[in-house]
Parts: sequence; structure tokens; C-alpha cells
Amino acid sequence: MKTTLKTLFLLLFASGFLVACEQCTNVTYNEPTVAESEWLVYGGPKQVIADTKVNLKDTILFKNERNDTIRYFRTGTYAQETPSEGYNVDDKCIEQLDTQVTNVIEDQARENPLLATSILRKSDALIVTIGVDRTGNWEIDTNGQTQSGVKVLQRVYNDVYELTGTGTKDTDVKKIYFNKAYGFLEVEFNNGKKLSLLDIK
Repeated sequence: MKTTLKTLFLLLFASGFLVACEQCTNVTYNEPTVAESEWLVYGGPKQVIADTKVNLKDTILFKNERNDTIRYFRTGTYAQETPSEGYNVDDKCIEQLDTQVTNVIEDQARENPLLATSILRKSDALIVTIGVDRTGNWEIDTNGQTQSGVKVLQRVYNDVYELTGTGTKDTDVKKIYFNKAYGFLEVEFNNGKKLSLLDIK
């Protein structure tokens, strides 16, 4: 599986590699491990090569505040390289590149905000962020404090991160429950609207 992940990154970043190598004899790629890619939650890149013959769009079911079932799909996995600290895109030789991978899930009816998980592998750290369409992004402290016994739709979750929004608009995020195993457990907005995880298929 480790070889599969590495192969994927080499394919995704071939063009970037050629550009960076034009003036460099050695280029170092900071790539996430298979374990680190699990923070992407929804069909992480470790599946892409092995499962090319199947539909990779995970199905995520939420209940809204009216108890309607909202069907989300993973609609994209996006990867890019960025110059590591100490380098910039104008350098003739970029000897070290960080890797960022983002998963996006969207409401089938396009009536609810898209949700995203993202990881950035640097030489000395893994940065994990989550985002809610047009309302904000939150960085997760992977070594930070989590909650246990968080109940969402009659199911209890552990290792849960609670993130709060600072926006004052009705459509801004009020609170998010998230964990590594199941992703977005619940997203609550200032206007009372809510997405609560029902199932992942």
C-alpha cells in the first residue's frame, strides 16, 4: 500500500517534478504517509491506484435540522506541490517541495455547502485543515485535546475535535464536530441549520 501511495504522488506531480528539476540535481519531496492520508477520510489517495475500476466517490449521508436525509458524494481529490520553507515559485532551483492533498465532498442537490478535508506534509510537520464552503477553514491540532462520548444521531463517537466559528452571518458556521475516523460528524450554523452524520458508504 505504501508503494501504491508513492506511485500516485509521482503520477500526480510529474509536471511539477520536471519544473523543479530543471536547475536542480536533487529534489526532495515531503509526501504524506498512508497513515497520514487517513485524515482525508473520504476515499483517501491510497485507494486511487488500486481501485481504478470502481467508482471512488464515497457516499456520505447526513440528516439536516428537519430530519431530511442529505446525500453527499466525494467529488474530487486535488493534489499539488508547493515550495518548502525557504523557497518560492520564482527560484530557478527548488530543492524541496511540500505536498498538499484535498478531498472535497458535495451535496448531490448542490443545496448545501461543500465540505473539505486537507493535509499538507512539510518536512517537519503535518498540517491538517478542514473547510466549509465560503464560511472558513479550521486547522486541527492532531496532538490536541479531543472529546469522548459525543452523541450525534443516537451514535456515540470518541476522539472528537470540537471547532467553533467566529462569523456572525446567519450562514456562518457555529460549531463543528470532526474526527479522523468519520470526518465531519456534525456541522451547525448560526441560523440553526445543521448537518449530522448518518452513515458513510
